[in-house]
Formats: sequence, structure tokens, C-alpha cells
Amino acid sequence: MMAPSGLGWLMLNISTLNSLGIPRPSVFELGTSMTNFLSAQGIRGKQTLSPVAEVANNSGSGVTYNAGTSQITFTPGLYSITFTYEAEHNNGACSLSSYFVDFPVGSVGAQRIHSTSSHNTGVLSNHGGNIIYTTRITSNFVWTIQLGRGQSGNCLGTGNTLFQKSTQISILRIGN
Repeated sequence: MMAPSGLGWLMLNISTLNSLGIPRPSVFELGTSMTNFLSAQGIRGKQTLSPVAEVANNSGSGVTYNAGTSQITFTPGLYSITFTYEAEHNNGACSLSSYFVDFPVGSVGAQRIHSTSSHNTGVLSNHGGNIIYTTRITSNFVWTIQLGRGQSGNCLGTGNTLFQKSTQISILRIGN
């Protein structure tokens, strides 16, 4: 028996996935590395990621993206959001980078989730992590893609570069 092929077969499978309600993520990634990231922000300060590119945004995902403002609009539903970051720090005095994301909640709220990454002191050092949150959005919600400086780290000032491609946001609509 021959395997199905062609555009018709692909469209049938996408249609089947949509009709079954199988969730597929929307993915966004930092398009250019951001040097001296968070250098002007103190503890609890945030910086908008830009430019962020839309890699995949599947129909039925419940989100739309505005690249000019780095904002994602959510429609009501239950979402799992994963914010993955990778950075390097060349400030010789620091050994712990602390970050947070204010995830959207309800119709106007936010939930702050922290992450810390330890790294070598005195040398150029890569670090990264995932910040994951599941949230229920109750009405259309506009969320700006930002990463903030947490309070538990000791890396302030210049020297932090947030890497392109490996800094990503993945959004999975779980249900209504």
C-alpha cells in the first residue's frame, strides 16, 4: 500500500487535527540578540523583548500577535505558557542571575513567576531556564512579552546578553 501524499492529504490531516481539538502550540522567538539586556532596569524592572518573530501560530490557538508592539492578544481560554531564555553574563562580580515573567491572568491581572540561574564568577558565563505558568484568561487580554530582573540575583548593570533563537515563548491553548 502506498503512503498518502500531496497537498490534499496534508489539508485533510490539518482539518482532522482541528476537528479533534488536538492542541498545537504557538511559538515566538527573539529574532536578534539583545546586548546589555536589563542594564537600565533595577530590581523588579522589566524590559520588552524586541524583535520577536512569530514562528508558528496555529488556527484555533486563541492568540494573535502584533510584532510592532511585541504584544500577544489572548481570547478567553485556558493556556499553558512557557518562557524559555538563554543569556550570557560577562560581569565578573556576579554569580546568580534572577528573572521573572508577569504572566496574564483573568481579564486584567498578572501573576509574577521567578527563575534564577547560577553561573561562574569572573568569566563569561552562559545561563538559561524555563519559566512556565498555566493561566485562565476570562476576556480578551493583551500581554506584552517582557522579562524582568528578579530580586534574588547579584548581577546588575551591563554585560548581560539575551540570545536570539533560544529565547522563546511557547503558548498552548489547553481548553476553554
